[in-house]
Amino acid sequence: MTDRELLEAAAKAVGMEVWFPRMNGGKGENGERIILTPCHTEKTGKTVEWSPLTDDGDALRLAVKLKMLVDCDDDPSNPDRYAAIRRAIVRAAAMKGKP
Repeated sequence: MTDRELLEAAAKAVGMEVWFPRMNGGKGENGERIILTPCHTEKTGKTVEWSPLTDDGDALRLAVKLKMLVDCDDDPSNPDRYAAIRRAIVRAAAMKGKP
């Protein structure tokens, strides 16, 4: 599953509609690939970015909405444990949101 598919399925699991305002595969000024960042509309009507793969707060809110229990092993071999936990939360949410 691509990151985009993961995010779409995770959003569906919590009843959120997301869209991707940037084109996939675009390049920034320095030649780096532009990362897709989904957006959603809050109850207030404000459009905000939603990126639980890169944002700790968005990942935690996703876990709370789905009443997830998150357990972290002490794995010193993983240089970015936070990214691993965020991805695990999104993958578990995506499984709940898959048709």
